[in-house]
Amino acid sequence: MMTLPEPACTLGYTATQLGEILGDGVDVYRAWAVGKTQGVCEGEPWCTEPHGIVHFERDVTRFKSARARSQ
Repeated sequence: MMTLPEPACTLGYTATQLGEILGDGVDVYRAWAVGKTQGVCEGEPWCTEPHGIVHFERDVTRFKSARARSQ
């Protein structure tokens, strides 16, 4: 089973985290995620700081798992 870091935002992974998790695969993820729902963190009441667009943990996990199986 794959272990990913805890999302920095309560809504999901930040853009920085996405790059750290996926590395060179981040552009492939972004193409795959076109049309999927993304969260927008504006800070309170969800977080202590605004993170902007966040990527839901479930989507990142599913993408990362599928990519690992295909390699």
